[in-house]
Formats: sequence, structure tokens, C-alpha cells
Amino acid sequence: MSRRTVVASIAAVVVLFSLTVGAVMAARPVFVFQTLMTGENERPEHGDEDAIGHATVMIWPATDEVCWVVSWNRVDGTVVAGHIHGPADSDTAVAPIVTFFQGVPHEGTDTSRGCTISTEWADDIVADPSQFYVNIHSLPDHGPGAIRGQLGS
Repeated sequence: MSRRTVVASIAAVVVLFSLTVGAVMAARPVFVFQTLMTGENERPEHGDEDAIGHATVMIWPATDEVCWVVSWNRVDGTVVAGHIHGPADSDTAVAPIVTFFQGVPHEGTDTSRGCTISTEWADDIVADPSQFYVNIHSLPDHGPGAIRGQLGS
């Protein structure tokens, strides 16, 4: 093997290694959580008994970015808010910590998607998702919550 071939081979390996390491270093781990939301899961009282929903929450801890796709069906009244609440077990209701939307009226069957930054809560949600829940609020009858689902359950 000539010296030129050896140098070219080493250079190719170095370039390939650099590209591989660069791609791995650029990748940001994402954590994805899903939950089914029902009125029966609402606390302290049950919410909208015939409503149902689904939430997918994606969290990038390196940047504290929280993204969501939340959809719901047959929620009575006007849907006025969607949040992540916690920390709380499945029998406890607590204040919201991440707001998906609030004060923007939605239909009883609709979808919300978006992203926000949560420097205070992103790492905690990833560390123990079962201590956090998504819920949808509607007025006039289900202000405290129409449907709910624990993340990580």
C-alpha cells in the first residue's frame, strides 16, 4: 500500500468519525409521554363523563422545550384552557405548571398543538412523569377540569 493511499484512508476515517461524532453531539434527546384523558379521571370530582381526549407531550430537557398535541372530543361547553398540572398523584388536584392555552375559546371537539419553554418543570416531568397530569377545562360546567390523564401511566 502506498503512503498516499494510507494518508487518504486515514483522512477518510477522520472525516467519517468527525461526521458521526458531530451528528451524535447535535442530537437532542427527546422524551415523549402520552395519556388518555377522561372525565372519570378528574379530581376531586369527576368531570365530563362522556368526553374523551388524548395528549402527547414531548420534552427536550437540554433546552427545557415542552411541546404538545392535545385533542379532545365531546367536551361540554366551551373549552377555555389546557395545562400540565403537578406534581400530584392520580387522586390529587393541584395548580397548573405548564400552560398549553388559556382564555382562547375552543370547540367541544378540537385539537391544540404548540411549544413553550419550562425551565422550572421540564426536568422534573422527565424524571417522574407519573406525578404530572394533563387536563382540559371547559365552561360553564367544568372549570376545575373536564377531562384528565396522568403522564407516564
